[in-house]
Amino acid sequence: MVKILKFADALIIFLSLIVLVTSNVILITDRVFCLTSKDCRCHKCFAREVPKCFLFMCVCYRI
Repeated sequence: MVKILKFADALIIFLSLIVLVTSNVILITDRVFCLTSKDCRCHKCFAREVPKCFLFMCVCYRI
């Protein structure tokens, strides 16, 4: 019974993380989570940097 409850808890946490990453969450005015580099267009970077998607997060890379 305890194993079933632990499995259910882990499943709920895992599914909630997937929903959070794949949804269009906008935090503070920037989109932080992404699936492709096109999702990072509104992410603000410094001059000579380009936003790219890396491990589901928008990161600024130097040109």
